[in-house]
Amino acid sequence: MKLKKWMVLVFALALTTALTIPAIAAPANAPSFKSDFSQTISAGADHYLAIKTDGSLWEGDSCTVDGSSAPVKVMDGAVAAAAGSGFSLAIKTDGSLWTWGDNTFGQLGDGTTTDSSTPIKVMDNVTSVSAGGGHSLAIKTDGSLWAWGSNDSGQIGDGLGGNAADKYGDQIQTVPVKVMDGIKAISAGGSNSLAVKTDGSLWAWGSAYADQLANTIIDTPVKIMDGVASVSAGPFWYNLAVKTDGSLWAWGCNYWNQFGDTETVNGSSMPVKVMDGVTAAVTGKVSGASSSSDPFQLWIKSDGSLWDRESSLNPNLVSEGTPTNRDTPAKVMDNVAAVSAGSAFSLALTSDGSLW
Repeated sequence: MKLKKWMVLVFALALTTALTIPAIAAPANAPSFKSDFSQTISAGADHYLAIKTDGSLWEGDSCTVDGSSAPVKVMDGAVAAAAGSGFSLAIKTDGSLWTWGDNTFGQLGDGTTTDSSTPIKVMDNVTSVSAGGGHSLAIKTDGSLWAWGSNDSGQIGDGLGGNAADKYGDQIQTVPVKVMDGIKAISAGGSNSLAVKTDGSLWAWGSAYADQLANTIIDTPVKIMDGVASVSAGPFWYNLAVKTDGSLWAWGCNYWNQFGDTETVNGSSMPVKVMDGVTAAVTGKVSGASSSSDPFQLWIKSDGSLWDRESSLNPNLVSEGTPTNRDTPAKVMDNVAAVSAGSAFSLALTSDGSLW
């Protein structure tokens, strides 16, 4: 795997979960944009996206942590969005997919490597999207999975390499290609991809560094486990999956003990159970775009409470009380309906429609 790209690659996945939960109890020091946001939020490497209930899509700068810079409106008629590393994806009500931002690796899917400051229409009949470090995933209405962008680690998944090369000489795919059928959930990581089929089976491909997929590069999907409801591909070769029974599972690099399992600190080639009673889980990293920064996890429990775990030497998560170097979970806030983790920042949507 080419480490030069890992200096900037980070995944982003927006998970949406409707919950009936108690009154808000958010951290006193967490900034909030009080507004009628819908259940769609996505944190990227350096920006975030949120869709209001009226279908308007808004974009914000993650570097502004005091809440003084409000999000700016991008478009109307949006139903889903995903923020990647310097680029964005959005689905409109008619099922059309639009992309904008960095296009170094062809991640915009328009057949070029030219950046775009305005949205470009890429394809139709799309129901779900996920933006990774330098590649994109999309599910169409027929359940087919499509991928494009960086393919230096086989993260496209079609086994064909790509139709072009980037400025580093690595393979890229500048237009969407079909990968597999029967998909209901996806997550694009830094240099790997995850997909859940309608039968609940979880499939993975791309970089398998640190035993994530047996310490190699897998350029076509391989089956990992069954009974999966949702997934999150992390930026540091580790992954999370929530099963239909509410159990949370993790696998891949465990150098920072992010699994909470001290017996597998060097990594796990097979998923290990972390806890029960989880409805959604996402992964991010603590200290910006550096490849040496530490990972963290966020998850929502069945009672609507939001929790985090991180093992950073210089923790900077916004939590109740004083953050500490820890392997054990810490409660962040209550009444959470959706969560998304980016690079050095996080988003939480409460059931009253406010974004934190």
